[in-house]
Amino acid sequence: MLVLCDWPFLGSLWPALVGARHSEKPSIIWLLEHILETLQKHLETIQIAIKVPAPCLERAQLLALAASAEEMAAAVEAEEQRNSRAKTEYENLVCKLVSQVESGSLHWRHYHMALVMVKLLIRN
Repeated sequence: MLVLCDWPFLGSLWPALVGARHSEKPSIIWLLEHILETLQKHLETIQIAIKVPAPCLERAQLLALAASAEEMAAAVEAEEQRNSRAKTEYENLVCKLVSQVESGSLHWRHYHMALVMVKLLIRN
């Protein structure tokens, strides 16, 4: 669930983890370390937008003769809307994490977790 490529879900989960109350319990410390390790090892680069090139659309239309021009235009519009929503959710997540870091109220473990999350989000 930590590495699920669902922007609205990550946008609520990651800031909640970073903003969780600090605890010195060994089990909680282990859990936070395990979360960071899991993110760094298993988080793939998440694609924000998926754009199907025009030549691919033309070939697809040749293969799917039943698809009308209106259906193809609707599919392109749906793609643009999905990409726009994903970009907005991504930007909101980065802003939430950066705001938490800049607040100055995080324990060093949570501060470190937020920085790792931001690094994973903005890497190439």
